[in-house]
Amino acid sequence: MKVISLLYLFAAILWVRCDDKGDSEIISEEYVLELKEENFDSVIESNDIVFVEFYAEQCGVCQALAPEYAKAATILAEAGSSVKLAKVDAIVETALAGKYKVDGYPTILLFRKGTTPVSYERGRSANDIVGWLNKKSAPPAKQLQNMEEARTSIDSNDIFAIGFFADQSTDDAKMFFRVADKIDDFTMGITSDRDTFKEHAAKNGDIVIFAKVSALLHLSKIVHCVLVLRQSNPI
Repeated sequence: MKVISLLYLFAAILWVRCDDKGDSEIISEEYVLELKEENFDSVIESNDIVFVEFYAEQCGVCQALAPEYAKAATILAEAGSSVKLAKVDAIVETALAGKYKVDGYPTILLFRKGTTPVSYERGRSANDIVGWLNKKSAPPAKQLQNMEEARTSIDSNDIFAIGFFADQSTDDAKMFFRVADKIDDFTMGITSDRDTFKEHAAKNGDIVIFAKVSALLHLSKIVHCVLVLRQSNPI
């Protein structure tokens, strides 16, 4: 009986230690951080990119998303990505839900340092989430140092856009980077290489979209790209 009593006591001590957590502690389950009002700002400020799902326990869509969300978090964590996935119980954390104007579930926002949160409106599979986050965590436009890099990028993508800027510190080049960051459907590149300019008969400030015949099935993506570019830099 004495041994059993000691075992009960030991179990009780372990339970207290495991359960005695501060309100602001970050609970990580399958690489997904559970955020509260007390720790939300510190997590956002201490990470370059945080992907946050505002959910409701009784929401069927949220329940269906949960395993894919956890899978995406696992894929990114095991790949060594610095992107963090997190979730907030919007029914409990009403102040956070109100602050970020959450009026439906799930609401998913991307937080990046120094920028306004961006709403995620794309696919809900783990691969969809990982692909989008990988693009958002990479430079908006791929640096093309020479003709070979440009050719490889064009050949390996159904749709690929290149911005030709001799000086990438200009306002026009900076605008191109901002536009590239808004386009999620395909990759964009930027070059200052003179030989690449010549190969494509490009002038400084030109933006050229390269599309394979197969990409015509996704003509709406190309049209969207052109519209975004025109709106950002009207003629």
